[in-house]
Amino acid sequence: MNWLNARYEQERHQDEIRALQYAAQVNELLAQTNKHKGNSKRVRRAVGSKLVAWGERLQDTPSLKPSTSKP
Repeated sequence: MNWLNARYEQERHQDEIRALQYAAQVNELLAQTNKHKGNSKRVRRAVGSKLVAWGERLQDTPSLKPSTSKP
């Protein structure tokens, strides 16, 4: 079971790194809205598409830990 726990921790760590990278990208795009007021619609669309892509990736990745909710 030790290798299973190690694998789970490794996947969780990678998920955290990916989440931080996506958050940094979103923050960078949001920071651009302050710099370029004229292009705010374009930046909002870019941020929106990034958030949609992020949400789809979160839904597509299977959970390593089984759900603890009861039906």
